[in-house]
Amino acid sequence: MSTPLRTVIILALMLLSATASVIAAPSFEIIAPDKEIEKSHTFQLLVKVTTDAKLSAMSIAPIYPQGFCMEVVLIPGVTATEHAKPERLSADTTATHPVAECTGIRDIAHVAVLDKNSMIIPFTVYPPDSNGMPETGDKRSYYSTRDKKTFAFNYAYRIEHDDGSSTDGHASQEIRLRYTTTIGYYLLAGLFGVFLGYTVKVTTRDRQEIGAAMTEVRGFFPRLRRFAGLLLIERLPMLLTLLVIGFAVLISMAQESLPVASWHQAVALGIGLGILGDEKLIAAIK
Repeated sequence: MSTPLRTVIILALMLLSATASVIAAPSFEIIAPDKEIEKSHTFQLLVKVTTDAKLSAMSIAPIYPQGFCMEVVLIPGVTATEHAKPERLSADTTATHPVAECTGIRDIAHVAVLDKNSMIIPFTVYPPDSNGMPETGDKRSYYSTRDKKTFAFNYAYRIEHDDGSSTDGHASQEIRLRYTTTIGYYLLAGLFGVFLGYTVKVTTRDRQEIGAAMTEVRGFFPRLRRFAGLLLIERLPMLLTLLVIGFAVLISMAQESLPVASWHQAVALGIGLGILGDEKLIAAIK
């Protein structure tokens, strides 16, 4: 056999081998919720595995943000184990103990065999509570909603070939999700912002009237009571109307997703609604 022909045959065999390897490699897909994730609201991430070959000894190990916990939802054909937790000094610094955060939660999924088929493996995610604290563990730290949260998965599997041989494979994926405050905090903070905006609007617009009324009384607390009466009693219909309108606007803005990520952003949004409230509409309702 001539050297050029031998080279062509070797290259062809290498190409066929590479093509077979690509075809045999499984595909992985992370299916996330349609909406953003909220504090204290559990949700699911679904991992879809599709393969044209026979897979064995497959494991899926998630990597999740600090303050979060993930747990495998056991379905037929899926088992789960808990990943090893690091150890640290105890409070009296005399011994070590496992980190309590997420302890006892089995977060690594195992599939013994998946033969030329597909499977969806669900993971339940437990975000920090409404105050930004982790749901479990002795660590107490505030986890901000300022940045998106990254969830990653490491895959390990073995491809069983028809000739009895096997090939070990590895893959990884990640997904970033928007992380926001809860809708309850959003509404409360937004309404508080509406009240602040109303206060700014009234004191700016009616400053002469309010200033004259304040000069009629002496002392800090009497003046404070007088100021509160001007805002909360004499203009109560306007305040209630503005709060109702602000509540309706906040609800409508959150139909698809929360327009802000944190409670202080909701306060700023509410201040804008309170200051820019339609005076003519409020007067007509009154």
